[in-house]
Amino acid sequence: MVTSTANRPTVLIVDDNQELLLTTSRYLMARGFHVLTADSPLGVTNIVRREVPDVIVLDVMMPALSGDALAKILRGLALPKTPAIVFYSALDEESLHRLTRGVENATYVSKASSVEELRAVIQEILAARRE
Repeated sequence: MVTSTANRPTVLIVDDNQELLLTTSRYLMARGFHVLTADSPLGVTNIVRREVPDVIVLDVMMPALSGDALAKILRGLALPKTPAIVFYSALDEESLHRLTRGVENATYVSKASSVEELRAVIQEILAARRE
């Protein structure tokens, strides 16, 4: 049986922590999201151009390219719709808040929070877009 992704919001998670990536993606898939994952920031622009996710969840501290630098690159892409960005990081709240001010349509969730809080923030973003 093939499950349609047409009616499910698409979330792209980018994190170099394999365990967290797997746990988070499974949790969100079990709650009805179509989830894409990348364990490196390299190649993410290709995924975003091809799939145009509704929400992109970015780890901030990744090798090769930080999440905030990747977010700025993603904002420069010409896309049919602009994905919301959620910084999902172990950084302190003040640092995360500062990062979001530098990126349009971005928010944050601390990794110290539960994955349920991440899901709630994603749901809020999607609900606001429907209004």
